[in-house]
Amino acid sequence: MSSRKVRFVIFLIAAGIFVIGAPMIVLYSAGYRYNFDAGKIQRTGSLYIETLPTKVIAELNGQIVSQENPVRIDTLLPARYKLKLALEGYHVWEKEIEIKRNLTTFIKGVHLFKSSLPAQVIVGQIDWVKKINDEDRILFTKTTNLGVTEFVHYNLQTEQGQVVYATSAGEAIIDIITAPNVKRVAININTGVGRKVVIINTDNLNSFELASGKNNKWEIARFNNADANMLFTFSAGVLNQINLNGDSITKIMSANILDFAVDGEQIYYVTKIGATPYVVKTTLQKPTADNLIRLPLPASYSFNGSPSAYLLLKNDTSGDFFLLRPDIFSQDDVGAGIIFDGQAKNFAWPNTNTLTYFSDFEISQYNISSSQNQLINRYGEILTGTAAFSEPKYTFYVLNNRRLKVIDKDTSGGIIDLDLAEFDYIAEPFFNNTEVAIYFIGKVGNQQGLYQLKIQ
Repeated sequence: MSSRKVRFVIFLIAAGIFVIGAPMIVLYSAGYRYNFDAGKIQRTGSLYIETLPTKVIAELNGQIVSQENPVRIDTLLPARYKLKLALEGYHVWEKEIEIKRNLTTFIKGVHLFKSSLPAQVIVGQIDWVKKINDEDRILFTKTTNLGVTEFVHYNLQTEQGQVVYATSAGEAIIDIITAPNVKRVAININTGVGRKVVIINTDNLNSFELASGKNNKWEIARFNNADANMLFTFSAGVLNQINLNGDSITKIMSANILDFAVDGEQIYYVTKIGATPYVVKTTLQKPTADNLIRLPLPASYSFNGSPSAYLLLKNDTSGDFFLLRPDIFSQDDVGAGIIFDGQAKNFAWPNTNTLTYFSDFEISQYNISSSQNQLINRYGEILTGTAAFSEPKYTFYVLNNRRLKVIDKDTSGGIIDLDLAEFDYIAEPFFNNTEVAIYFIGKVGNQQGLYQLKIQ
């Protein structure tokens, strides 16, 4: 074959390779890949991962794709993948994700939780505990061998405790009421010959007995949500106001009150006329029952804690609840003042815009601004215990008084539900931002007390 023919053959081969290969190179550069499962060429997608800590091993369908982030992983075929994020000493984060063509799937804001054992902070039986507004302080009660109940102020940072009040031998605590942020604590005590009311001021750690609270056998007691120095008690059909600063008592009104709440000058209470329940709005200056709204039967409603912009009423028999605006009493259309209603046995507020509520088998969250209700998770076991919250993204809760769990809502709208600890008994969990830790009353074997679980 002549050299001219050889050159022509080489040219044809090169031209053929170019004609066939050039489009493939263009398609490859544009992010197209051949999908052997689908039997066709498809546009690929991307995955962006951002976690804390950052040195996390990321696996897709069992294959390591990165060992540190933030990271963007390109040219992934459209499909569902099993994403696993792992780091020694931390709980594994696993989720099924979907990669779509020509789009980036974002997995951001993932915080891996430490896989550690709870540490016992306070030894001994704790009957009651509250976190004070200051993140590093708590108030708890313990009973001595002599049957005396001690109220102990404890600093979680310095690990120093101080008894701020102790009952006398033979006395029994009937009720404990706390003001918002636990700035004041009111204790109703049976002395054996009568009643007394003791106030603990958590600002200065002083305690004193109220002269105006002598023999006050309150049926219901509430602090004013706007003023921790105003305590309201109801007994024998009379609602009284006790000014803690002046140790003086003022009668507000006589009424058939089933429960009440006070916010500034406004008083809200549940009453019953005949067999029909009503919620009533009145004021401290003019306590009349002019503004009232009829409630559905049965007549067993109570107020649950809520931000001052809302009222949260729950029927203790049926579990039905109503989230109301306080201006509902001045509206012609009562329904317009109902923000949301549902069924629950427990509530918590991650912030003033989000209500998390627990039924026997479900955890749900309602966003007031967007009017969106989201089912967080459903269980085959009865949910018990209240939750501690750091932010709406995380929900800490107790299952069957034994298992401390956390739900993590990621940016893609999915959830991760993790077991953090399991004891013989767990109660009263609360979150401490300084330590990034959960504290709870716990019992395991013969050991009991307050425990700390660091999660990050």
